[in-house]
Amino acid sequence: MNTHIMALWGYLSRQHKKQFLLIFILMIISSLAEIISVGAIFPFLGVLTAPEHIYSHSLMQPVIKILGITSSEQLFLPLVISFVISVVVAGVLRVFLLYVINRFEQLIGTEFSAHIYRRTLYQDYATHIGHNSSEIISSIISKVNIVIKGVIIPVLELLSSSLSLFGIMFILVFIDYKIALVSFGIFGAIYWILYSFLHKKIIINSQYISSGSTNTIKALQEGLGGIRDILIDSNQEFYCKLFIQADTPYRRAISDNNFISYAPRFVIETLGLVLISGLAYYLSQQKDGISVAIPMLGLLAMAAQRLMPAIQKIYSSVTSIKGSYYSVKDILYLLDQPISSYIDQQQLSIVPFKKDIKLDNVWFRYNKKTPWILKEVNLTFNKGSRIGFVGETGRGKSTLLDLVMGLLSPTKGHLKIDSKIVSMNNIRLWQSHIAHVPQNIY
Repeated sequence: MNTHIMALWGYLSRQHKKQFLLIFILMIISSLAEIISVGAIFPFLGVLTAPEHIYSHSLMQPVIKILGITSSEQLFLPLVISFVISVVVAGVLRVFLLYVINRFEQLIGTEFSAHIYRRTLYQDYATHIGHNSSEIISSIISKVNIVIKGVIIPVLELLSSSLSLFGIMFILVFIDYKIALVSFGIFGAIYWILYSFLHKKIIINSQYISSGSTNTIKALQEGLGGIRDILIDSNQEFYCKLFIQADTPYRRAISDNNFISYAPRFVIETLGLVLISGLAYYLSQQKDGISVAIPMLGLLAMAAQRLMPAIQKIYSSVTSIKGSYYSVKDILYLLDQPISSYIDQQQLSIVPFKKDIKLDNVWFRYNKKTPWILKEVNLTFNKGSRIGFVGETGRGKSTLLDLVMGLLSPTKGHLKIDSKIVSMNNIRLWQSHIAHVPQNIY
C-alpha cells in the first residue's frame, strides 16, 4: 500500500504538494496547541484545590519570578488566563484546520478526476471499445472520493494524531509515568488486537467497494440506456433487481468498514471512564487525599478527551487506508493510462486528398482471441462520390467506416489516401479531412 500512496503523491501537482505540506505543518501547530491546553489543566486545577503545592513546584519558579508573584493566591488569575487562551487557540486552530482540509479535498478531487478524464479522452478508439465506460464513470464520480477521503486525508490525520498522541503521552509520563504507560498499554493493545483480527475483512470489503461501485453504475447505464426495450418488454423489475444485486454488497461493505473503523471508540471510552473512576478512588486514598487527586484526575480527563480520539483516529486512518486498497489500484490504473503518440502530431500540413480512398486487402479483428470481422476487403472510393453501406447488423459496416476514418487500424492491409498509406505517423492529418455526424446526440 505504501507504494500506491507514493504513486498517488507523484500525480499531485507541485502546488498541491506544497499545500499538503502546509496543511501538515498546520496540523503540527494545532497538535502542539492541544498538547499545551492539556498540560495547562494540571496547574489550573491545582491552584484551585491546593495552591501551595503549585506555588512551591519547581517548574513554576521561573514563572513566579518573571511575574513577580509573592503568594500562592496571586497565581490564580495568570493560570486561569493561560488555560483559557490555550483552549481557545487550540479550538480556533482545529476549526481552521477543518476548513483547510475540506478545501484541499475538493481541489485534489478535481485534479485527479480531470486527470483521469483527460487521459481517457486521449486514448485511441480501440482502447475505448475495450474499456467499460462504467469503470471510468465510477472512478471519476465515486472512487476518486474514496481515495481522497480514504487515503490522502487519513495519511494527514495519521501523522497529526501520532504527533498529538506522543505529545500527550510525554506530559502524562512526566506527571506520572506508571499511570501513563498502563493507560496507553491497555488502549493500544485493544486497538492492535482488533486490527489484527479484522484487517483481512477490511481488504475483502475494499474489493467489494471497488467492484460494487463500477457494477452499480453499469446497472444504471444498462437500464437507462435501454429504456425503449425495457418499456416495450416490461422488464422494469428485472433491471431493478439487477441494480439491487449490484448496490447491496457495495453498501454493505461500506457499512462494515465504517463499523470496524468506529466501533472500538465506544469500547475505549467506556474503559477510559472505568479507569478514571478506579484512579479517583486510588488517588483519594493517598496522602493529602482529594486535594492532590483533583488536579491529577482533571489532567487525566482532559488527556483522555484528546488521547482517546487520537488513538481512535490513528486506528480509523489505518483501517480507512486498508479499506481503500482496491479503489486506489483502480484509480492508479486510469491515471497511468499512456496517451497515444499520434495525439501530439503537429498539423503543419494535411494528407493530400485529391483522388480516392482505397482499402487495400484489409483484414481486421480486435485481438488474436476474437474472430475476423473483415477479410480481404478491397474497395476504392473516388473523391466526390456518395456511398452508402447496407447490410445486416453485425456484418462489419460500422467497423469498416471506423477504419476509413482512422479510428481503427487494419490488422492486415492498408488504408491509402491518393496511394499514400495512412499510419500512426499521419493519422491525425488524415482525420482533419473528416466530418462525422453521430447517430446518438448527447
